[in-house]
Amino acid sequence: MKSGLLVVGAGGHGSVVADAAHEQGLWSQIAFLDDRPTSQPLIADWPILGATDQASKWLKKYTDLIVAIGDNAHRIQLIQKFKDQGFNIPVICHPTACVSAYADIGAGSVLAAQCAVNAGARLGREAVL
Repeated sequence: MKSGLLVVGAGGHGSVVADAAHEQGLWSQIAFLDDRPTSQPLIADWPILGATDQASKWLKKYTDLIVAIGDNAHRIQLIQKFKDQGFNIPVICHPTACVSAYADIGAGSVLAAQCAVNAGARLGREAVL
């Protein structure tokens, strides 16, 4: 099992991504970073650790990071920023997704429950299905 996973974005999409990552079973811990103030300390069982500008302080405990926000341009920009800080950007793939061994999935992509990716498909980095 890998170390922890940080999910940037504690909204609806972030919850779906964290759930898929949890079901994937690769991370010992999952937590959120979010820039919106909240009085909510947890989403499901996962803590909100603080704002995104605090990411680097969590790097030793959470080596993997995924950005779970809907704005495509902003998501790509944030992923590059966190890669530059030293985070690994994984692929999140819910175990019920059907993904061909002959598909190419780019880093930072999220494959939600029940999606299908067929042979010959090429998903660029940071795709959301």
